Amino acid sequence: MIYFAIRLAVILVVGVLSAPTGSPAPTGNPAAAWCAALARGGVVIDVLGDSIMEAKDVQPPERRWHALLERSLRADGVLDRIWTTGAIGGTTAADFGPGGWYADRVEAVGNHPDLVIMDWGINDWVKGVPPATFSAQYQKVLDRIRAVAPGASVLLVHAPWVANETFIADHGDQVPHQQAIRSLARDNNTLYLGLDPYFDKADPLGLYAADRLHQSDRGQAVIHTAFRAYLLGLCGRG
Repeated sequence: MIYFAIRLAVILVVGVLSAPTGSPAPTGNPAAAWCAALARGGVVIDVLGDSIMEAKDVQPPERRWHALLERSLRADGVLDRIWTTGAIGGTTAADFGPGGWYADRVEAVGNHPDLVIMDWGINDWVKGVPPATFSAQYQKVLDRIRAVAPGASVLLVHAPWVANETFIADHGDQVPHQQAIRSLARDNNTLYLGLDPYFDKADPLGLYAADRLHQSDRGQAVIHTAFRAYLLGLCGRG
């Protein structure tokens, strides 16, 4: 039941955001390169981001969303590897920008992946980074990704909402950072996937971990299904 609800939500609320821009961002269909790679097979995916992408606390590792996705896409005969060494808990977009602690992980994207998945925003929100500053820092990472992996499709992700009431009370509205990510996707003509529609803060399905910041085993399965439905759906596959 959850799977079909997610498939419907992908169709209704998640999509390709594209608009003309004055930057060097590519034009045309941002899914075209990904779909060509998927048709060819042996795709390589790089993941950059924070603890939501890393999912380090989920044990055993086979239950993490990216492990589930790797297994399912390999079973389809289309995947070579998903690299997650660029997914590091506690990080912000600035940590991956020029001079950042993990700028080398961006340089490693020069291994020529077919798709680069990126997700920051929660720690930026927690640390009080204003949305405009967050956007400018994220843009620097995007610019470098375009330079080192010009043939890769890029997917910007907005993580599930933080459901921890103490964090919400302390740090305020999460929507401006979400809107910044959507705008970056539009202005840079990248793909965009919002995971937030699939997670209810009341958590009737037990998709959050006890901290209500990260996702449980069930939540990992939902994230996997959302990614799978989106990435295959872009190319007319189910």
